[in-house]
Amino acid sequence: MPQTIIKKMTVYSFNELTERSQERAIQNYCESFDFDFHQEYIIDDIKESCEHIEDMDVQYTGFWSQGDGASFTGTLDSDWAIEFLNNYYKGSTYPDNVALEHIVQHLRTFDVSFERVNSMYSHENTCNTELCGSPEWSLHVEESTRLLEAFEKALPTFTEVIDQYRRELCHDIYERLRDEYNDCTTKERIMEYFTENNFLFEEDGSVY
Repeated sequence: MPQTIIKKMTVYSFNELTERSQERAIQNYCESFDFDFHQEYIIDDIKESCEHIEDMDVQYTGFWSQGDGASFTGTLDSDWAIEFLNNYYKGSTYPDNVALEHIVQHLRTFDVSFERVNSMYSHENTCNTELCGSPEWSLHVEESTRLLEAFEKALPTFTEVIDQYRRELCHDIYERLRDEYNDCTTKERIMEYFTENNFLFEEDGSVY
């Protein structure tokens, strides 16, 4: 014949737990913490602030291994790239007094993209910067040959400067994600989360 057994259990608020049980509750929370919601919010915000990078796709791993990091792929807006380089060089010239601002403008005929070259990891070294295209020169410009030579000479430097921007942005993205994760998993933040949401626990710190 079926029997009904009623088992009584004593549960505790977080503040009522022993210090050891509190530590165990915090550890259990950290081990099962779901960062997906936080990362999606941050990555969406990053994309909104980087409208000059079309089809931006961010990847990262973190936050405790040596190979962790963040990177992204996408296409850089050419007008933004030109303005960025002009600001970077600020009126510098190449040999024969060729103004860089006259050279940089021809990047409008180039595709500046960030491509993934390694899919095993996600740090900044798994992607690179590529400039593909050919400059357009007006035939009536007497100095077109000199400008073309100057442009071809400057192109590797342009690539390096834009790639340095890419690397710095990768670092910024990773640091923002890491800082948010660390903030979410601090002892103080977790204790506040438990108390504000009225969590109940068993004596050993397991969530009831």
